[in-house]
Amino acid sequence: MNEKSPARFIKYVNEKKITWLWELVEAASWSRARLCLHDPKDLTESKMIIGMKKESYIPPHRQRHAKKHLTVLEGELRLLYFDNSGECKDVIDLKPLDSVNPFNISNLAPQIEINNGLLHTVFSASTKSLYFETRYGGEPTEWATFSPDRENPENGLAYLKNTMANYHAN
Repeated sequence: MNEKSPARFIKYVNEKKITWLWELVEAASWSRARLCLHDPKDLTESKMIIGMKKESYIPPHRQRHAKKHLTVLEGELRLLYFDNSGECKDVIDLKPLDSVNPFNISNLAPQIEINNGLLHTVFSASTKSLYFETRYGGEPTEWATFSPDRENPENGLAYLKNTMANYHAN
C-alpha cells in the first residue's frame, strides 16, 4: 500500500466512506487517495472512487491495452491528451451532471472513455474532485518520459499549466 496515494479495498460506498476518503486525501502526501471496489486479486477490471485535491499531480501516462472510463461525481476535472512527443492534443473539462437539470446542454461532460494506448493525465480544476474510474485490463501503467515525475508535484503542475497555455495559444 502506498501512503503517498493510499488505496483501501471496500465492498460498498456510502456517505461515511466518502468522508473517510476525504480524510485519506488530506493525510496523503500526493493529495489523493482511492477506494477500490474491485477484487484485489483480480486486476483485469479496476473500479475505484478517487478523491484528489487541486495540488495533486499525476504525470501523463497510458495503458497500452486497457481502456478506462471516468465519471465525475464532485468538483471539476481537466483531462489532457498528449502525443508521444509530449505535445498536448486536446484538453477536456469534466464535471458532474447538473442535479437540478441533468439535460442542461451547458453542462460540461460528466463522463468520458479513454481509449487504450492514449497518453493522458487528469487533474482537479476545482479545490477538490471526486471521480469514479473503471479500467479494463490489468496491465501496468506506462509513465511518459517527457514530463516531470510524480515525486515533483510542484514542477508537474507548473508543466501542466504551461502545456495548457501553449495548447490554448495555438
